[in-house]
Amino acid sequence: MRSSSRDGPPRRVATIAAGRVGARGRLPDRRGCVKTGEPLGRRSPLTPLIWIAALCVVAAGMALSTQAPVNAALARLLGGPLPAASVSFGVGLVILIAATGLQALAAGPRAAPDFAGAPWWVWIGGVLGAVYVVTITATVGTLGVLTLVAATVLGQLIGALVLDAVGAFGLPQRPITWTRALAPVLVAGGLVLSRA
Repeated sequence: MRSSSRDGPPRRVATIAAGRVGARGRLPDRRGCVKTGEPLGRRSPLTPLIWIAALCVVAAGMALSTQAPVNAALARLLGGPLPAASVSFGVGLVILIAATGLQALAAGPRAAPDFAGAPWWVWIGGVLGAVYVVTITATVGTLGVLTLVAATVLGQLIGALVLDAVGAFGLPQRPITWTRALAPVLVAGGLVLSRA
């Protein structure tokens, strides 16, 4: 894939990366995965679909906040955060395998994925998830759930701003505007208030 000379370096890197994934990794069509992505300098309208998606994520986040104290209790039972995280991921793996099997039965046969041609970074999601689960399991007793979640969201927002700005992993670029940059600042204030 060739990029226009008018594209800046981050745009060009993201375009080339997306092209390599499409050509070699055979990942799903990213246009179908990021339908709400807007071009640089433009904002997508707050449609009902966006509100529904946001509410779903909020609900998932509320459920996720229970993961740390539950895993901490499991860690006390098993003797540490590592075995607790292993059990947590093991249970999740069983559920995901069952759900994947049901989905495969419903969808019917499909071509085998090209694992050899996939980019290396598609495999790091589990590693990042393991680091996160072990970290929150080990620190929730010290921080408390509210401060832990606030710190987690702050880190996520800072990382998300950078990933959006460069169009990482084939995602559409979204510029860092002052309003978007204000989001982690406000969460940082919430982090401070959580300790008051």
